[in-house]
Amino acid sequence: MAEVKAENESLDPSLNKLSLEENDASTFEKLAFFCEQRNIPTTGALAFTMSRNRTGEYASLVVDMEKRTFHELYPKQFHQNFKEGPVSEDQEFLYCYQCDLDPRPLREINATPASEPNELDAFCCSKLEPYRPCRTQNDACFEQFVRGNGTANMLFEVKRQVDNGPLIGTAHFQLENGVRIRVKPTSPIQKVHSFKNYKCRVHNRFFGVDLCRSGSVYNEHHVRCVAFSKRSAELEDAFFAHYNV
Repeated sequence: MAEVKAENESLDPSLNKLSLEENDASTFEKLAFFCEQRNIPTTGALAFTMSRNRTGEYASLVVDMEKRTFHELYPKQFHQNFKEGPVSEDQEFLYCYQCDLDPRPLREINATPASEPNELDAFCCSKLEPYRPCRTQNDACFEQFVRGNGTANMLFEVKRQVDNGPLIGTAHFQLENGVRIRVKPTSPIQKVHSFKNYKCRVHNRFFGVDLCRSGSVYNEHHVRCVAFSKRSAELEDAFFAHYNV
């Protein structure tokens, strides 16, 4: 089984929820007020991305609005187009969002027991079996990642769940010299149309692996709504001050 190490990321899925410290409580109140003033629903979960126009600087929040908790990511794929505020070249700040999302995936992650097998790695063990395999042009890349061989210039998004049960968590990995390195994206990611599913009968786990490209894949002055948290106290404060919140 491949060696694994982590880079700048909490390794325990049960720690996906960020502690709601005093500054986060203030940010929540500002965000809720901002949404109410613009008729943005404050039920369920909210993914909110703010950016400084034409700079590439952005911050993103993933919030369970009902529980008033901040999270590292929204672990399920968005099934609808994101919405956005007014867009013009002379605006200092832009924003976009996905609202009224199902909050249960966030809460299921936080309910994960600490005894999850081999929780540091992408997979629970090496006894994986392909599930309904389909041939893709990236088969060799997936094979490298699962076996932990070589280097792949791609980002792998791995969703782990109980087989036919709840989602446990979503994590991102790179493969370098046979080592699966767990990373946290720092910019929007773009999924390649290639995926593979695997099962482990030993631990009763199911894994969905998506192939992604990382980096500045969007126009730098028009950032899309993202499903992971990227906090910036300076940008968040400036954004809410700009809108008089």
